[in-house]
Amino acid sequence: GKLRGNASVLLTGRKPQITASGEAQNISISQLSDGRVDGMLNGRIKLTGPVDQLSGYADFTSDRLDVGQTPITGIVGRMDLNRGNIQVSKLRAVVAGVPVTSSGKITAGSDLDLTVLFSNLPISDFTGGMVAGLASMDMRIRGKVTNPELDGEVTLKKTSISGQPVKDSRMVFSVQKDVRSFKGNLFDAIQIAGRYGFSGPAFVISQVVFNNFDPQTLLPPQFASRAGVTSILSGNGRIHLETGRPPEAIFAFTRMEFGLPVKTGPERGDRKTEIVRLINPALIRYEKGNLVIPQLIFGGKGTRLEVAGTYGTDGSKLHARGDLDLGLLSALAPAGLLPRLDGMVVLDLNATADDPKNPVSGDIYLAGNHISLGPNNTQLTLRSGRISIRNKVVSLNEVRVSYEEEELVAGGQIFLDDKLGISNLLLSFEGAVSAGILAMYMGEDLYSATGRAHLKVDVAGSPAEPKILGRINFKESVRLFFRNGRDVTLSPGGQISFAGNTVQLSQLRLAIEDGTVDLDGHFRWAEGRPQDVQLAIKIRNLVERSPGTYELEAMGDLLLTSQNEELVLAGSVDLLNARYEKKYDVNLVDRLLTPASRTSESSKSLVETTPWIGQLKFDISVLLTGDIEVDNNFAQTKLEGQVHVGGTLASPSIGGIVTLSGGQFRIPMLRGNYEIKEGSIDFDRAKLSRHTKDEPYLDVLGEMIFTDRMDNEHIINLRLSGFVSQMRLEWSSSSGLNSAQVLTLLMLNRTPDEVRRGAGGLPDLGGMLEGYVPLNLQLGLTSEAVQVFVDRRFWGEHVVLKGNVEVGFLGQQQQEAQLIFRIHDRVQIMSRVRRRITEDDATFQEEGNDVQSRIELKYKMDFKGSVRDMLGF
Repeated sequence: GKLRGNASVLLTGRKPQITASGEAQNISISQLSDGRVDGMLNGRIKLTGPVDQLSGYADFTSDRLDVGQTPITGIVGRMDLNRGNIQVSKLRAVVAGVPVTSSGKITAGSDLDLTVLFSNLPISDFTGGMVAGLASMDMRIRGKVTNPELDGEVTLKKTSISGQPVKDSRMVFSVQKDVRSFKGNLFDAIQIAGRYGFSGPAFVISQVVFNNFDPQTLLPPQFASRAGVTSILSGNGRIHLETGRPPEAIFAFTRMEFGLPVKTGPERGDRKTEIVRLINPALIRYEKGNLVIPQLIFGGKGTRLEVAGTYGTDGSKLHARGDLDLGLLSALAPAGLLPRLDGMVVLDLNATADDPKNPVSGDIYLAGNHISLGPNNTQLTLRSGRISIRNKVVSLNEVRVSYEEEELVAGGQIFLDDKLGISNLLLSFEGAVSAGILAMYMGEDLYSATGRAHLKVDVAGSPAEPKILGRINFKESVRLFFRNGRDVTLSPGGQISFAGNTVQLSQLRLAIEDGTVDLDGHFRWAEGRPQDVQLAIKIRNLVERSPGTYELEAMGDLLLTSQNEELVLAGSVDLLNARYEKKYDVNLVDRLLTPASRTSESSKSLVETTPWIGQLKFDISVLLTGDIEVDNNFAQTKLEGQVHVGGTLASPSIGGIVTLSGGQFRIPMLRGNYEIKEGSIDFDRAKLSRHTKDEPYLDVLGEMIFTDRMDNEHIINLRLSGFVSQMRLEWSSSSGLNSAQVLTLLMLNRTPDEVRRGAGGLPDLGGMLEGYVPLNLQLGLTSEAVQVFVDRRFWGEHVVLKGNVEVGFLGQQQQEAQLIFRIHDRVQIMSRVRRRITEDDATFQEEGNDVQSRIELKYKMDFKGSVRDMLGF
């Protein structure tokens, strides 16, 4: 910017005479205010007269000044000086969009008479955003400069503290009989009254009264209230501030209550509020720079706690002792940090900020406390023990944890860092563990468990990478009963050892019904999956079944290893006995006429959610050495041979050839059972022939003796061959009939010649098709054609489908369909279509027409009663 001016001093007479004028253009305020105010200022000044009685004026303007984040625009001011008396004749500005004005005078540098006025001024920029609201002031400042008087009021509306709305505030300043006083109401909860002065030592003496006040409104960011914690305070106090001496304050509390949301069940909403309140009225003082807390006694559910201490220049100490309900402790902790806790502990703790080596010290005594863990809220009991804290070391002294009368003893130390976080561990656990504790991990899949094991575990190192060394010994049988009916027993003598992330299984035997599975080996758990795996699996007489589908008994020796970060399960398995008995629904017509049911969403399988499980590779040879049977409504036969299981768990692959040994099979809807003469299932042909799908190839020859209505015997042969998706059926007979002729014979019990002659037409095929045709179909058979009648109802009686198909043996076909929409008891719409097809399907005609269709709207009327009755109204 620019500064220019001139001045002269006339040294004649008794007092110097001054004449001066100056002008400022675009002067940067930032440099003059150390960056607290940014902007440009313009002004003019003129002074004349004796040095002690100057007269003149000063004008200043600015388009914009920024005070922090607050813009001040349109600044215009003028001050007149008349023989040493200052007159503020004009001072205007717009602060954050709100006009602010001031006027008045300062007499000879000692007397004030100023007025400050503004309305609805946003204050968030002046408080760093912590407090927001609209401030208004109408204040007159008068009296001596060294001891001014305030007369007016200040209000704050639409207020919030850290985003939490609070009620309005108002303070009134007045002067009566030279006593400067103030009174008002803060947030409609705190009443304040007092007096002040600026002459001599400046002072403020205030009386404070608060009733049912929630202090969390003044303690941002209200973490406690967001967690459901409530608080109420009632009492009064006195505050004395004076220059030259430390502040003093005393508060008398008549009510102090805290509402804590205590968890009562596993669901998020399973909570109830427990009240902890101050039992005795208490005085809290602030004097000589120290906050002094006398003995405060709090009481509540299972709680009687005494708290006392000091905070300030003489040191910071807090002592708490008494009984504390653990449910209240979990209510104060962040959600999900602590499990559900019940019971009471006795504590005697000291906290200090004066000794960084020992900030917290004391003891916590346990006696019958409960911890609920896992999806089923499995409850553990802390029977007894002591937790000591000294020099940032937490010591567990014979903490006894029990479950179902089995007890585990915990001991050791937890080392804390300077921020009281866990830096190191040195813990030990030893004792008997009940098998029922597995419910914490298996959830509802486990119905019940009996038995126990002996556990010994040592934990050392940092929490992020602890070194765990221990073992589990099964000294008695442990039985696990699952909800799917499976009963698994862990036999005595087995052991699981672990050192760090390496697990060793030794002589671990699982007994499942009459069979066993022996596990011996080791693996290392790293990066969320097993690595360095070497696990031998010995299977003996293991029975696996799915009711109504299959049952098998197997034995084998397998080895689970890890190769190039991939798991491989290799070895051999002998099927001692197996039976496949799943029956299939062959009522295909009923399936076609039944609307498809909606598919329901299901959770993803373990193979989908855990990729390394799906990537498990197979290299297993399966020998069919026992009685391997298929016995269902299609076939009864035995299987022999050997197959190889490869691929992965997510996409397995089967190789080898299985032969069919004896037995019989049938074809649905056709007469007779075929005796298996020879047969094989080839799992390799698709791979060798580069078939589009990896599927088995069947080659089965069956034979049966069929006697027709003339008592003639026919030896019928049927060969099934081809891949499963491309199966071919070829018939032949000893009487020289080809495949199509044999099929006609089996369906109609007549040779094609008899059918063409019209001999012996049967009126009904119900007996032959029993079990394959639903009850809502009717069939009829003549020597010329088969007729099928369909009558199906959907959506109650509102939609009816009727059909009639007549298929002639010489190729002719006649179709008729009706669809009826029943809108009302009196109103229905019916559509009908007919057509006739000859053998070459080249022409369509019905009584001279190609296709005949018709749509009818029918309305039923009763010609009785009034017109309204006839129309159905």
